[in-house]
Amino acid sequence: MKIAERARLVAPSLSSINTSELITVLALVGSAAFLRFWRLGTPDDFFFDEVYHAFTAREFLHGNPAAWEFTATPPPGFAYEWTHPPLAKLFMAGGMAIFGENPFGWRFFSALFGTLSVLMVYLIGKKLFKNEEIAFLAAFLAIFEGLWFVQSRIAMNDAYVVFFLLATIYFMLTERHLFAGIFLGAAFASKWSAIWVVFPIALFFVYQYLQTEKERRRTFAIDSLLNIPYFYIAIPVFIYLLAYLPFFLTGHDFRDFWDTQRQMYWYHSGLEATHPYQSPWDTWPITQRPVYYYLSAAGDAKIYALGNPIIFWIGLPALAFALWQGVKRLRVAFQEDTGDISFRGRLTSTEFGLIFVVFTYLAFLLPWALSPRIMFFYHYLPSVPFLLLALGYGLWRLWQEGRGKPVAMALTATAVITFVYFYPHWAAVSVPDWLEESYYWFPSWR
Repeated sequence: MKIAERARLVAPSLSSINTSELITVLALVGSAAFLRFWRLGTPDDFFFDEVYHAFTAREFLHGNPAAWEFTATPPPGFAYEWTHPPLAKLFMAGGMAIFGENPFGWRFFSALFGTLSVLMVYLIGKKLFKNEEIAFLAAFLAIFEGLWFVQSRIAMNDAYVVFFLLATIYFMLTERHLFAGIFLGAAFASKWSAIWVVFPIALFFVYQYLQTEKERRRTFAIDSLLNIPYFYIAIPVFIYLLAYLPFFLTGHDFRDFWDTQRQMYWYHSGLEATHPYQSPWDTWPITQRPVYYYLSAAGDAKIYALGNPIIFWIGLPALAFALWQGVKRLRVAFQEDTGDISFRGRLTSTEFGLIFVVFTYLAFLLPWALSPRIMFFYHYLPSVPFLLLALGYGLWRLWQEGRGKPVAMALTATAVITFVYFYPHWAAVSVPDWLEESYYWFPSWR
């Protein structure tokens, strides 16, 4: 198969979506947009790491060359954010160019990509499981997940990289590799930790190879050796360099670029620092240590980056269940092939989807175990969509069982109620002291 054919540039046909599904998808996206954009201008000034990201984006907008330089001295109380690639900050600058130099402007694209990520969860779920109900459950829960909600309403790069990663995975699964490469480049141009998407990409191509008939595997392998470097290396590198175009247009040369890349590497590999809200990677799945982002001047409104505990906690057994279901079917498929590793016609999309979801969840989580730098709870965010996909599958399986239907309904409703309860804690809404104190279920949540 030729490269052009494998790229499949034509977008998915809308004719494959019926009216009821279109209404459902629009309701999901509309609900996500309402929650993420409502009161987006609160707080009305920089908070938490916006003093790095949004401040630097504003300086980009002003054409300040010092904003790109790791040696430059910023004003008191701020810092030039050069430790990550610039694409997310360029979007923030674009938001300010459109909406003005105000909180809504510098947070606009975070909220937009946080909203579109809900759509991506739906599309990935439908592609993997061939089941609109599983996709709906996962996307519905994504609307009410607290960590994702908070990161979609702050001018940091996390909401950007998650959306770009999800788009990369979706277009890879649909074999639109050109778009996958573009979004992979955008993800890497927002945050280097996007590199871990190489593991699900590798799994997908291995699966495709095993699903290919034996007589065509050689051709598939040769095509892949041509396609993968082009779509998943060359194009992402081009996008990454393109993100630095304003860097070169503000008087910097390639030597400056290379020095910046080295400084970024040294920062992330050699940073020795402590922070009261840092947390090790293995505490993130149970949302043990949230991050305190904001306190209003009156002291009655706060923002904590805290996961929705119901979603996080029931998501873990759902992941275990998905793994068990996927591995069990994998073993059966292998045995049916009498030891020959060929699953064509035996390993269904759903069974691959289960393995893919758990594998990708772990691919974005486990590398942090080797990280030499301090870590924070929000680094867990790229794993969360795949936790939700596993949870969507688990709730759907419960729904299929007569006795499990009330349980599935109760768990879903409890997740939504928990979001409503924690909403003031996530969105800087003033509450009375008695309600504020009720949010700290554990000492580590303070």
